[in-house]
Amino acid sequence: MKLKIAVPSKGRISNPSIDILEKAGLGLKDNNNRQLISKTHNKNIDIMFARASDIPEFVSDGIVDMGISGVDLIKESESDVVELLDLNFGQTKLVLASPEESEINSVEDLTSDMTIATEFPTLTKKYLKSHGLNSKIVKLSGSTEIAPFIGVADLITDLKNYRYDIGKYNCIDNK
Repeated sequence: MKLKIAVPSKGRISNPSIDILEKAGLGLKDNNNRQLISKTHNKNIDIMFARASDIPEFVSDGIVDMGISGVDLIKESESDVVELLDLNFGQTKLVLASPEESEINSVEDLTSDMTIATEFPTLTKKYLKSHGLNSKIVKLSGSTEIAPFIGVADLITDLKNYRYDIGKYNCIDNK
């Protein structure tokens, strides 16, 4: 029986994931030409490349035996998985942010009639509920930061890491 490990095909944790597997001695046989599934130097272990957001579901459904994904994506998907180890890379946090010129500068400025655009509706809904709000959430799959500027939303939630600035926004709350 082969062990299948899912790793992100791209993004902030893709290369660190490959590095950690190589340091563990698994080395990809076809590292220069990543395919959907790659053999390793251990004939009993294959690596599957997937979108990081899909990995928790693949593990939960038994499609792969284990995976490397962000804890934010695990919480967002609400997948039934067990976190075995924190690899201590790709740290981010969900932030609520308003455009720089907005008059929304704190959580106290929020009202339930505001609209929030996000790639993380589950985490955003939990955050809003914890503040007694039931704002409308618009799920986007990318380019969230444009939403307030084109009239889709008043605010956004996005992930912020230590090297990434979400642009012309005021982070009004860091979760």
